[in-house]
Amino acid sequence: MLLKKALPVYCVGLRRAFGTTSSSVETYKITASSSPDGETSYISGKTNTEHKVGKPLEAILATLSGCENTTACYYAKTLDMEIRSMSFHTEADYETSRFYSTGEPNIFSQIRMNVEVDTDGTQEDVEKLRDVVAKQSPVQTMLNLAGVNIQSTWTKMKKEKH
Repeated sequence: MLLKKALPVYCVGLRRAFGTTSSSVETYKITASSSPDGETSYISGKTNTEHKVGKPLEAILATLSGCENTTACYYAKTLDMEIRSMSFHTEADYETSRFYSTGEPNIFSQIRMNVEVDTDGTQEDVEKLRDVVAKQSPVQTMLNLAGVNIQSTWTKMKKEKH
């Protein structure tokens, strides 16, 4: 009985913390097509603007980088950090021999991300933000649950001397 009373208060607190007052689910819709050789994919989403995304596996890496960027910008505010820009250098290992030899599903065995953050925060702040993003990024969570090992190195951008 106590749990039933406590849970709604907890949920309201979460909604206030994240700036919403009601529970909601967002539905994402896209239209996708590809070239006859499968080398290039095209997507269009909410804005109906078509984007060339390259190979589908490259699109996953772009999606991960974009999600990390969006998540970082959101959570930087909670750490009193201003992010001026972020640069993502992302690569992944995909072993195709398992798929072709056994027909078993395959995943990226490892993703490596090097992220440079232009911020007023310290290197320690950037590392704290990286840790928060690793836990909060929906795309990283899905990849982790699929068994993908993600190694992420975040560094504060060095200021250029004039």
